[in-house]
Amino acid sequence: MSRQLKSTQESVLHAACAQSFAAPCIFAPDPWRKGNATREPADLVWACNNCVMLLYLDSSGSSPAKAIQHNVRQATGWLKAWRRGQTPLAGSNEFRRFAIAYSDQFHIVVLSVISGPNPVVEVHQQLAADLGVVCCATIPQSWLERLLGFGGTTFDLLHLLWGVRATAPGGWAEPQCSEVLTAYNNCCKLSARNDIVWPGEWSLARFGEVVWPFTNGRMVGGIGQSNGQAPIHTTEVRVVNDTFSDIGLADYYRFATAFRCELDSLAEFRQREQTGRNRHLVVRLADYDISLVVVWSLVGDGGAFTTKAHERWTEMRQAGTMRFGPHVLYEARSGVGGICRDERPFPSATERLLEEWDVPLSEIADGLPTTLGDNQPPPVG
Repeated sequence: MSRQLKSTQESVLHAACAQSFAAPCIFAPDPWRKGNATREPADLVWACNNCVMLLYLDSSGSSPAKAIQHNVRQATGWLKAWRRGQTPLAGSNEFRRFAIAYSDQFHIVVLSVISGPNPVVEVHQQLAADLGVVCCATIPQSWLERLLGFGGTTFDLLHLLWGVRATAPGGWAEPQCSEVLTAYNNCCKLSARNDIVWPGEWSLARFGEVVWPFTNGRMVGGIGQSNGQAPIHTTEVRVVNDTFSDIGLADYYRFATAFRCELDSLAEFRQREQTGRNRHLVVRLADYDISLVVVWSLVGDGGAFTTKAHERWTEMRQAGTMRFGPHVLYEARSGVGGICRDERPFPSATERLLEEWDVPLSEIADGLPTTLGDNQPPPVG
């Protein structure tokens, strides 16, 4: 980290973020100077897909109204300096270094994360207008930690806040806060028809243990190499992080289900001492298609199969029969993964959600934000 986290609250929140599939995009920002004084842009920043979330944490037990008032003052000072180009939004985490210059293309969200009695999830539309940001909201620390514990990403958080803005102007108080979060997670599972069971209690955490090394960009490229790995370049890591941060819980459950089924099938064939059980399938998500290759070993027929699968993925992308998305390889024998990626040719789902933030509910089909709109790639054949 670029600076030591200053409070137990920040440490707890940062630990929770380590469970999220969007964890590589969160960091504690470096202080900036205002005259002879040093100030903090925010307590934590979550930056990806042209979305910058500024998180302000309050553990004083003061009322939500007082906490948001204090945090808005801090955000106002920082946003003024950042917009004037006085300093970039800088910081680092274990994955990479950030130095983000302000851009008019950014969608900025200001969040007051509070701990104390009477928790509430509330969207402050007038404060957002005063700050010149897309969204300003108050959320309980416990609520955010629980969402991140599910594996939730920035897309999930924004989707839930969008629901508050559109349907509950007065916000959510307990027990509604917890009930909504439980219902959201259950709906994500049901949408993926997730009825498989991992050894022990099933959760995305087990899936995350397997796929985290390539969803967070630690293993990039190397699909055709014997060890499934390649040197990591900063731009590639950013693209991988941004893509996997743009996928919500429902799609992660879909990906986890497909992944688990392939591992089970592979294990069954190995028990029967059968070879040749190599699989290449396309997992269709809401906005992306993930090309998934599962082999027992990259040695022998598995290596040849992997090379052909990569060629097929390239051909499908060029022909427009497969939408944008990563090409993921998993070697079951070693537990090593690799990933190939290309540049996303259309705005992220996160950007599109924020671009539609103020669209009246009556104008949005089925009461949900649209997804691809005019940027939709060619249909899958």
